[in-house]
Amino acid sequence: MNALLSKRKNTVVAVIGVAVAAMVMGGATVPAAAAGPDPQVAAALQHIGDGTWTESDLALIKTKAPEIADEVLDPHPAAVTTGYQPAGPYTGPIIGPQPGPGEDASVDDEVSEPALTDEEAAQPLPGEVVNVPGDEGMSARSANATLCWKWVTVTYTHKSLLGSTIYKYHHKVHFEYGGGKVRAWGARSDDVTNEQDVVVIHGRTKNTKSSVPATAATSYMKRHISLTVPLYGEYAQLYPWVKIKVKGTGGYSYSGSSG
Repeated sequence: MNALLSKRKNTVVAVIGVAVAAMVMGGATVPAAAAGPDPQVAAALQHIGDGTWTESDLALIKTKAPEIADEVLDPHPAAVTTGYQPAGPYTGPIIGPQPGPGEDASVDDEVSEPALTDEEAAQPLPGEVVNVPGDEGMSARSANATLCWKWVTVTYTHKSLLGSTIYKYHHKVHFEYGGGKVRAWGARSDDVTNEQDVVVIHGRTKNTKSSVPATAATSYMKRHISLTVPLYGEYAQLYPWVKIKVKGTGGYSYSGSSG
């Protein structure tokens, strides 16, 4: 019995030896194990996520993992753009108009805050970065003057390490003003657009507005977003927010954070 087992074992070894020799002579190679995450790249991504990144981290990702560089967030400050629709007369009741397609008709997490005092309305927002003049002539008119509606939008555009758009975060408000006061809120919304597949959009975490009528009023929204990349998984949790202050003159200002 032992002799028979020994003979079979030697036969198997011989067959394997012939197969390997054939592979070598034929130029075939045994495939290497698939490469796993690079520890240095993983550490650099973690630094982006926790805000401790350096320029060396960004250069390392672009050099050692160029296949994901166009999907990784550039942590430098996001570009900000603002826009507004010129005011127009509104002859209906002082209520918000119905929102257009894709805009929030109502939001369950909305919280109303007390109206700003005149002193608070005169103070700039913390971190305020722009102040757009409005229709200043409106402030000199009476409270019964023609009422106007205006749209204001603030957008933060987030880029990748190679310059493509990762996502855009928008906060948009519609408000009515006249006679030096903000008279009513219309539709208000925040949303994320132009997102890559690596962006995971979670729910809104803040949504407040101050009461009107008032000489100025604020609208504040904040959202939760997480970022992932192939092979390395989730590496960042972001909370972009924007606060817009609208004014009884039709002007506005804003402050915010890219997350």
